[in-house]
Amino acid sequence: MNIQKRQTARWRLLALVVLLAVFVAGCANVRNGVSWPALELVEIDGEPRVLVVYDGRVEAINPYQGAQLHVVRDSEGDVMRDANGNVQEWVLDGGDFDGAQFFAAPPLEMNVDIFTEDSESNPLSDTFLLATYNNRLLEVDIDTASVENPAGIELSNGVLAEIVVTDDFIYVPYRQQDVVALDRETYEEVWRFDTQEGVWAQPLLNDGVLYVTSVDHFVYALDANTGEELWRVDLEGAVTSTPLLYENHLYVGSYSHKIYQISLDGTIAAEYEGTNWVWGTPVIQDNVLYYSDLSGYVYALDANGLTEIWAERPSRKGIRPAPIVTDQYVVVAGRDGSVYWLNIDSGSTVQTAELDNRPELLSDMLYIPADEENGLPELVLVASTENNRLVTALNMETFTPQWVYSR
Repeated sequence: MNIQKRQTARWRLLALVVLLAVFVAGCANVRNGVSWPALELVEIDGEPRVLVVYDGRVEAINPYQGAQLHVVRDSEGDVMRDANGNVQEWVLDGGDFDGAQFFAAPPLEMNVDIFTEDSESNPLSDTFLLATYNNRLLEVDIDTASVENPAGIELSNGVLAEIVVTDDFIYVPYRQQDVVALDRETYEEVWRFDTQEGVWAQPLLNDGVLYVTSVDHFVYALDANTGEELWRVDLEGAVTSTPLLYENHLYVGSYSHKIYQISLDGTIAAEYEGTNWVWGTPVIQDNVLYYSDLSGYVYALDANGLTEIWAERPSRKGIRPAPIVTDQYVVVAGRDGSVYWLNIDSGSTVQTAELDNRPELLSDMLYIPADEENGLPELVLVASTENNRLVTALNMETFTPQWVYSR
């Protein structure tokens, strides 16, 4: 790319960042106005926990109680202490790493259901790699939150989205431009693919192909080993979500107001135009695709051909997160501080839960199944940028708050 094209691309990115700053105006303690918490379900010391990743801290909390995991215990059950004799807490503080800030949850490879007694963690989950906004990669022990490389692995740019980790490579999407593959053992750069603007969504790896979406309007298919471009498709607007793979097609939305069905050879098989930007990854259940947009609409489409089944507008403000779909409901969270349960067949609003002070709900939600053995309810977790109500758990049967987690 020549200098003039690079300058043009940077101006386009600046213009988009300004738009995004307006979109999330009023959020405190964020970088460039485009930050919100990330939630990740993990297993720590044999128990389900939720990582809350936001700003300069990563914390682990109990999914059913909202209580922070304050202490770390060893294999004998004894409380662990640091070199100074202080009780070790399960907290990653970016202040300990030159003011590191965190946008995305770490990639954690867990076998299907960590709530079942016979589930086993993938060996990759003993430690995880956490990319920062401040151009570094930290390797963290998942049970103790100990950082094994406090100096960090230097990156050439900051990271907004989750990385992808395999036995051989670490695929890193950079916030300003490009995606790179690092050697899993040496952390040396193996290849780099030039995107004209930032990569703000986790790439999708499938069958040796890495699918990358970018703010530059394109979805790219790359050879995962070499970085060679296999094809690219112009989606007519910025793309900030990970593609969904379903029955040999990719499904992805863009700021062109459209959702696309793309074959694995790079051909657009179908498209559907809604009313506004599509930010979140769609969800498909029983061959029906569900997604939302920034006008507050929720859509149900036939996954084969993207014909409309229903389109409803529960919120008068935007809906950024991907929906959660159950047998009965499509659950969405809006900028208006409310969570909506829609009838899965008709899209009509069945129930609304309005959170106190109506904070903007921009983070992807997290579904927590019921623990029937211990009488613990089915929950959906939503996060805001307000520290006094950072995470709220809503009971899926009563539609009311079960707990609120604050910093």
